[in-house]
Amino acid sequence: MQNFLIPIDFSEASANALRFAFEMNKHFFARLHVLHVFDVPFSASPETDSAIYEFENVRESYKERTWAFINDNIGGFHYDIDVAITSGGHFQSAINYATEKKVDMIILGNKGKSGLGRWFFGTVTQNMLRKAPCMAIAVPEDCQWQPIKQIHVCTDFSEPLTDKQCDNLQMLSERLEAKLNFVHVQDKLEISLPDDSTSKQKIKARFGKEAITIPFVDSIANSLNAYIRSGGGELVVTIPHQHTWLDNLFLGSETASISEHMVVPLLALH
Repeated sequence: MQNFLIPIDFSEASANALRFAFEMNKHFFARLHVLHVFDVPFSASPETDSAIYEFENVRESYKERTWAFINDNIGGFHYDIDVAITSGGHFQSAINYATEKKVDMIILGNKGKSGLGRWFFGTVTQNMLRKAPCMAIAVPEDCQWQPIKQIHVCTDFSEPLTDKQCDNLQMLSERLEAKLNFVHVQDKLEISLPDDSTSKQKIKARFGKEAITIPFVDSIANSLNAYIRSGGGELVVTIPHQHTWLDNLFLGSETASISEHMVVPLLALH
């Protein structure tokens, strides 16, 4: 774990994610990359000397603002930090940066988005959880940092964990000195599939644990929140599955749905 990426938009949600990253990095000492993606002013769009000059001025002003934002939230921590300022599509720019810099984990704020835009496109956070090239953590805007003592890995047994996913879970558990729990929210209409036994055997073989089945309460997110409120837990891990655009349109994304309502940070383990 050598590189963390924290995309920011100067909101309280991204400030909270930045503070979370500073605290969490006590266990990793990774290089932190703070990225801001800005919208290009209309006057800076044409490819003329004056437009290029204005574009560079805008980028430099955002760079200064980003460093000020970091200093307002860093507290007493001293880490290696790189600041990157770019323009373009906010989601794709973050993906490109994470790929180029070989980022190991993305930590970003989760403030959600309402209305038709989210239904068609999803939020930047939801897209990042589903499509990032590495682990991604969404930190709720009102969630304050707590030392991570319990990690709840949410599984539906539809696919066995890969060896790489198991390695990453083990690494997180050891670095954070946190207990791993495997939890399964069982819907009343759920049907057991052949993959169920394979998934359970993989968890048992790698971690020596049985998955805990928890009751369904309105939704998977509400079920997990109720479980956390009764027994604790500071981080939930979900395993995103790849779907076609048609699946997402009609069925939605379980990971995206969970991210809208979780009371603790949600880590997508790709």
